[in-house]
Amino acid sequence: MTSNAGVPRACPRCRKREIRSLGLASSQLQWFTCKACQHVWAHGAAPESVPTPIPTASGSHKHVLVADDDTSVLGMVERALSDYRVSTAHDGSEALAILSTQKRVDLLITDYLMPAMTGEELAHHARRLRPDLKILVLTGHANALERAEPAWWASEPHVIKPFRVVTLRDAVSDLIGPA
Repeated sequence: MTSNAGVPRACPRCRKREIRSLGLASSQLQWFTCKACQHVWAHGAAPESVPTPIPTASGSHKHVLVADDDTSVLGMVERALSDYRVSTAHDGSEALAILSTQKRVDLLITDYLMPAMTGEELAHHARRLRPDLKILVLTGHANALERAEPAWWASEPHVIKPFRVVTLRDAVSDLIGPA
């Protein structure tokens, strides 16, 4: 359901009119999310078909998506994991837009405390899109999380900020193997 201007008027999944634009989200397509059911989609995208392999120099680089509202953390993680293919997202909505594509993503690294959507909420929505997705949580609030969400915190691989690069690299390697 789209308007004359090409902007969707309703969610294609639940048909509710509670949609929000996410912008381009590092692609050439306009991305939207439904506030009611949290569905994320690209307007004008072809219907889902057989996934296309991600082109890389060697064809074998594992893809890591990093979501954090702190650009300095994004840059540091991107440099620390330079032997992997790394994409970055500045919030949960942008990360979901990337995960909604048919591109391979081997690991989502998410900050826990971000505006609009926590890392826990992002992990929940990401696993609805990709049930087998590996997730690593970064946080500087481990003590508070351990008290507030003990079961969730214990079940998720995590790295506590501030961390050493070797700690991050070891955690990534433990989850998805070497680049």
